[in-house]
Amino acid sequence: MLPEGTKREEVKDTLTQHIEIVSGVRDLVKPCFGPNGMYKLVLSETGANFLTNDSFTILSRIKLDHPLAQVIAGAGVDAARSAGGGSTTTIILASEILNALLSLLKMGYKPSTLLKGCTLAYSRVRKTSSCLSFVPEDPMSCVGQIVETSLAGTLLSNSRKTFSRVVREAVETTAALKTRDFMRLDDIYVRSQGGGSVEESRVVRGMALMREPIHPSMPTHFKDARLLVVKGEFQLPKQGGRQPYDHKFSVDSPERYGKLLRSKRQLLTSLLGGTFDCGADIIIVEKGVDEVVVDYAVSRGVAIIRRFPPPEFEHVVRLTRATAVSDFRDVSESDLVSVEKADYSKVGDYWWWVLEGFQDPGSCEVLVRGSDQLLFDEVGRLLKSCFLQVRLFLANPRVTYGGGWFEMKVAKDLRGHARTISSREQTVVEKVAEAFESIPMLLAESSGLDKVDCLTALRSRLRDGAGIYGVDGRGRRISDVRKLGVVEPMHVKMQAIQSAFEAAITVLRVDDVIRLRKLSKEEQYYIERVEKTSPEATRKLQREYGI
Repeated sequence: MLPEGTKREEVKDTLTQHIEIVSGVRDLVKPCFGPNGMYKLVLSETGANFLTNDSFTILSRIKLDHPLAQVIAGAGVDAARSAGGGSTTTIILASEILNALLSLLKMGYKPSTLLKGCTLAYSRVRKTSSCLSFVPEDPMSCVGQIVETSLAGTLLSNSRKTFSRVVREAVETTAALKTRDFMRLDDIYVRSQGGGSVEESRVVRGMALMREPIHPSMPTHFKDARLLVVKGEFQLPKQGGRQPYDHKFSVDSPERYGKLLRSKRQLLTSLLGGTFDCGADIIIVEKGVDEVVVDYAVSRGVAIIRRFPPPEFEHVVRLTRATAVSDFRDVSESDLVSVEKADYSKVGDYWWWVLEGFQDPGSCEVLVRGSDQLLFDEVGRLLKSCFLQVRLFLANPRVTYGGGWFEMKVAKDLRGHARTISSREQTVVEKVAEAFESIPMLLAESSGLDKVDCLTALRSRLRDGAGIYGVDGRGRRISDVRKLGVVEPMHVKMQAIQSAFEAAITVLRVDDVIRLRKLSKEEQYYIERVEKTSPEATRKLQREYGI
């Protein structure tokens, strides 16, 4: 029935191999987990290197060959993209669930029983989690704690208080909580400049633009200035180009053409006169600016900031809440935006425009200092993840305590729930409870503690019901995490749990592997030639090239 050379594998052997593959992915990211997680240096052939201990960065940069390894890695990546974190937890939890069920599989349990037990466990966890979370009285007071917990064990672990303050200031600057416009946090730009210390990183209550000097006499310091944002360019049109202003030239002799060139200054100033007469002190131009216009701007005491990629220009428009002017003949004072302070100075080895003090800014920027480009890349990604976590938290401000307390409570509840099940799924639910206990055990191991002793101590404290105890990674002991302020946003927890269960169930549902015969190079070339010379491919090419 199957083609020649095709192989099939038995169900039990298939599941065992697949669980081992998932364990391989877990072992790749497991050292990165916890308050003292190890870093990985990812070297690519293109020269784009990455220093990180975040599984999202690791798994999104490397290529995994096995389809189920891609499934488990994709679950972690999806959790990080959706919730801003939890990628390592997702992979570890999914792997621990499958490894806990592997012993039942070897005992003769059917995959259908394991699937039903996992479904029952997941439903119970969803029901229990609502009782283990709470809404803080002041959500902004939890923002700093969430950021510090998120940055623990990362490259910014030693500077988490600094960046906790930075994130909180950025949220307050955008007024996202006050306006309920949480999408403003997604538009925060993270800039980086070498030199200085990481502790010098700060929030720019406006924007910071690295630009080369375009004229030695251009004004560099402004107070209570007026800003104009221009969409287009300040230069003569080139052949085939489209300009925002409407005009054309017609010459019929070399003499007339020479006269046209000599009158270039007069021509440009007449076209752009309204732009400079509106009272703007600083003009932001999307594209290029002619040297003649630069000289004219200096003579009028106006500073010009030019050349913005489309995404950055859109960010500038949203941040300043300005109207991007495209018709230079119809510019008025209503198009201007007030800015309290604008300075052009050196930061490190480069020149930066720093404009601060906009009225009701739509966003802000973060200027990161440091000494290593590898650090900048990771800091930018970590801050973006923190802003995503904070945005989702402020939209639904529910948190739970960290340090493994949440997982221990879930495991205890699952064991109690398992005793109410009379079928074989009872053992499956108990095994899932063991998988949840692996999270605090790994936290203890990362903190340098004995994981078995810590698990025993946590079970004892949980049974006594006194305090909310978890693993204190900094103090290297079991402590009351409520007093330490170790909290995690609930949406991150639930996204990690959901992705882990979905990945585990996906692996359990694979009951057969059919390996087709690998084609030789000659056969591959033949199939490719047939596909590319088929009538359908020919008609597609004709449509694309208009033949």
